[in-house]
Amino acid sequence: MNILEKKYLSLKINELSVQDFEKWVYEEEQLEKLISYDDYVELISLDYTSKYSMNKIEDIIYKYIDYPKYYKNKLVTMLDMVIIQHKQTGEILRKFYNMYCHGCEFLQDLGLEYGLMCEVPANANSWDDLNNAQKRLLVNSFYPRIIDFAIETRRVIEEGIIKVLRYDEGNCKYIIIDGRFTDAN
Repeated sequence: MNILEKKYLSLKINELSVQDFEKWVYEEEQLEKLISYDDYVELISLDYTSKYSMNKIEDIIYKYIDYPKYYKNKLVTMLDMVIIQHKQTGEILRKFYNMYCHGCEFLQDLGLEYGLMCEVPANANSWDDLNNAQKRLLVNSFYPRIIDFAIETRRVIEEGIIKVLRYDEGNCKYIIIDGRFTDAN
């Protein structure tokens, strides 16, 4: 993933503010080499204080982002964290539940079964109502069963059988290709 993809995707997921992105645009010497001259001029001329600046940034940069590669790397990283029982596993499973609800049906086992148990635990109204010890106890109860689901999901993503192409904000769902359900004939 190149620096443009990293910065833009950090902006998209709110890890980077529009103001910090603007500063980076003016300071990054490699940017001119990563996008067309016209797009570069448009990016440095953009009014970043406008309430539409995020839309304009996306309009300019979208064509330079390899979304399938981004989602593949992100999902593999998250699945690896589940496999090793990382301290963020509960949060990751909640993200899988959210992704499942927005079109990633391949996350049914991880998202709907385990993620939903984190989102709405049996002994509380929500994940946020649990203390750290209760969260850890809940997540620990998923092991070792969850590992097989995570390993299989990781395999089909790494082998390209399942690809997340992009997120369609207008329809609030992920656009995926799931090769497990295509007709081989």
